[in-house]
Amino acid sequence: MTFAASAWRARLALAGFVLLGRSVSPARAQSPRDTAQVALYQRACDAGEAIACYNLGVAYAAGTGVPLDLARAAALYRRACEHGEPYGCQNLAVAYVTGSGVPLDSAQAATLSRKACDGGSASGCFNLALDYVHGSGVAQDLSRAAALYQQACDGREFQACTNLGLAYEHGAGVVQDDARAATLYREGCDGGDAVGCFDLGLAYRHGSGVPQDTARAAVLFEHACEGGTPEACAALLAAHDATGYQEACEQRGDAGACNNLGVSYARGTGVPADPARAVALYRKACTLGEGVACNNLAGAYLHGSGAGRDTVRAAGFYRVACERGYAAGCSNLGVAYEHGWGVRRDVTRAVALYRQACDAGEALGCSNLDRAKQLDRTKRP
Repeated sequence: MTFAASAWRARLALAGFVLLGRSVSPARAQSPRDTAQVALYQRACDAGEAIACYNLGVAYAAGTGVPLDLARAAALYRRACEHGEPYGCQNLAVAYVTGSGVPLDSAQAATLSRKACDGGSASGCFNLALDYVHGSGVAQDLSRAAALYQQACDGREFQACTNLGLAYEHGAGVVQDDARAATLYREGCDGGDAVGCFDLGLAYRHGSGVPQDTARAAVLFEHACEGGTPEACAALLAAHDATGYQEACEQRGDAGACNNLGVSYARGTGVPADPARAVALYRKACTLGEGVACNNLAGAYLHGSGAGRDTVRAAGFYRVACERGYAAGCSNLGVAYEHGWGVRRDVTRAVALYRQACDAGEALGCSNLDRAKQLDRTKRP
């Protein structure tokens, strides 16, 4: 089954402050707060303390306690890297990718990310994986990228877990495995990567690698939305819309809601994709008098989506849609007459239907009418 999933994310992992002790996580670090503290960092850096050079570089990159100076930050990252600080190598790599204080240089960035990764920086492994995915500064190698994502994921770089999940979902550099993908999405989500929650939600919505569970999917979409993933917010709204359409269709016999729910099933928006279910809903809405539903039902028959291909039925439902005032149905019926799909070919009838649709404000009817007129002129002797 094919469904939408987030694309490879080219997020660069920029390390934050770490304390001089180095045993605490970057998130608990603090920046120099005043001139005296900056001087202490500078003296430590000059004495060869790599982590001090690194922390001072972050300060200059952010303008925290010192004037903003990206070139100075890059120079300090370089000193930290040369003294064996992998975070310094990684932040210098990001500088080369973004052109922050140094010229853009993807090859140099990849070299530095490799050095950071080899030095134990999971962020470095993640960014090097991205380089291999996109062929940035290195030859493209999806298998190598997958191995680096695994290394970064093992190092608790949770967005790497999510991207490795995508690799397994799509068989990019690894053997395709939906169950493994879902496991990795869960690991990313549990580690705080909102996109991992979104991708896991998609897996639950479609039953890909996990049992289908739309309620669980909605919870995950909400979590991802709150974490700043806009696609998850849209998916959550679509799921809520689908629930509302279902209630209105089933409980009140609302023809428009039945049609909209059919569209949701046809597109897999807010509910698992189910073309046959979409056709049943279009038919119900058409019977209730919804012209657009008759048009949608005709399209399903024309393309054999959710129902056997049947051009005669398609033309018939386009006619019903047109008769109920849905202008696009008139234009579509015109196409059927122009090409002889389910009806005897009749160009004159087609032109009349295009004109009817155009007069009703249907832009496609107007363009079809202009095209038919042009075609007629080219055929005249």
